[in-house]
Amino acid sequence: MYSLTSANRYYLYLGFVRMNLGIDGLFKIIRSQMK
Repeated sequence: MYSLTSANRYYLYLGFVRMNLGIDGLFKIIRSQMK
């Protein structure tokens, strides 16, 4: 089960993302967008 609570922060990325990048690749995208 997946639940959204106010105890966490959630961010949406509006661009296209290649899901085969793995967690490290996705992390790099997030870090570059949040600068």
